[in-house]
Amino acid sequence: MAMIYTEEVQKELDNILKAFRNYIDEQNYFDIVYSKKIGYVWIVVDDPGAAGAEQLDTPEALLDNLFNDI
Repeated sequence: MAMIYTEEVQKELDNILKAFRNYIDEQNYFDIVYSKKIGYVWIVVDDPGAAGAEQLDTPEALLDNLFNDI
């Protein structure tokens, strides 16, 4: 994995993803994927016409998206 994030931020992101893994996997309208070019990306996949992506550049952005979704 390229060093898009600092080691500390990467650990926080990994912990958040691990904690929410079951919730993320159970949803059929979004996914969180990793790009070695830009890091983690939230992808809306429920409606191809409304598909969109958001870069998750901080642990706070990841948590905000997940809590707003829940």
